[in-house]
Amino acid sequence: MSQQIQTSQLELEALCSQLAPVFLEYLRTHGTAVDRIEVATSLDGITSLPARYSLGGVEKNVLAPLTLLTKDVDIKLDECVRATTNANTAADDATAAAKKVTDAITDISVEKAAAQAAAAAANTAAANADSKRKELESNEAQRQSNEQTRQSQESARQTAEATRKTQEDTRQSNEIKRQTEVDAKIAELNIAKGNAEAATLAANRAATAANTEAQNLSTLKSETQNAGASASAAAQTAEEKITELEALMKAVSGESAASPAILEVSAPVTISTKNKKAQRIDARLLPSYVMQNLLYQREEGSSLKVDPSGKLTVAGTGTTTFYVIPPSNTELWKEVSITVRPPRMRLTSTGKIRRSTRMRIV
Repeated sequence: MSQQIQTSQLELEALCSQLAPVFLEYLRTHGTAVDRIEVATSLDGITSLPARYSLGGVEKNVLAPLTLLTKDVDIKLDECVRATTNANTAADDATAAAKKVTDAITDISVEKAAAQAAAAAANTAAANADSKRKELESNEAQRQSNEQTRQSQESARQTAEATRKTQEDTRQSNEIKRQTEVDAKIAELNIAKGNAEAATLAANRAATAANTEAQNLSTLKSETQNAGASASAAAQTAEEKITELEALMKAVSGESAASPAILEVSAPVTISTKNKKAQRIDARLLPSYVMQNLLYQREEGSSLKVDPSGKLTVAGTGTTTFYVIPPSNTELWKEVSITVRPPRMRLTSTGKIRRSTRMRIV
């Protein structure tokens, strides 16, 4: 039967003092300093990044494949490209339809000029016939023949006028059809734009979570910065696609001062009292072209204060609840709860990092 060895604090400290030089020499010989690691200049050949896994009380270091960081953004970017291609095709179809209408109007103008010329010729023939009637009563039969010719030409003019009206009706019908198709494409662009913005917000949330973890665990700072840089690059690409979509939508339909339809809110779940980085409640109204007017109302708690821009100021420990309210559509309001806690790590007088909570070895 094994026996449990009871070790006093003094004995444990003496043992650690004896083992420390050996351990440090082993680290100096076999370890690799952070400043000696080769720096990558691109993502070519890189398939994963180190990350901190924390779920269900389990915490461990894992490798996160790059495909997990950019999967949703890549899908949304493909949707944006397809939406842009469809919009360009619709614009080409509309241009072709407009050209056909222009050609039809040109043809109508030519036919109208011909009809007017025919009418002028008929009037000349009638005047000549009347002159001949006064001079030669014997040529009455010829005058009547000329009159019949004039009536035939008038009938031809009326027929041409009816044809012109029919073509005008056809042009108006084509114009209505083209406008309907343009409206449908605008709706598709709005959907694609909303999806791209949602992907951007997800990427920004991932970057924010990585930065928060880096502040609380300084030993993982360099690893989380790499993950945040990748997420920021993906978010930047999505933002560029959103800008292109907004420019295209403005060119087709123009901006309108409409009420918001969606409110998206992100905020840190917890904040350390020693965290020096400014924290904020990030809120966004969709569609993006509406006025971004928001109110932040503190409902419960006194550990945090918030200014009109969403910036948070720590005033103590505890949980504080806020309401985020868009004045132009108050039904979209959302509730946010944030907890302020003491730091889990502390810096000793010798410059080492230790946990703030005590650990007992038996």
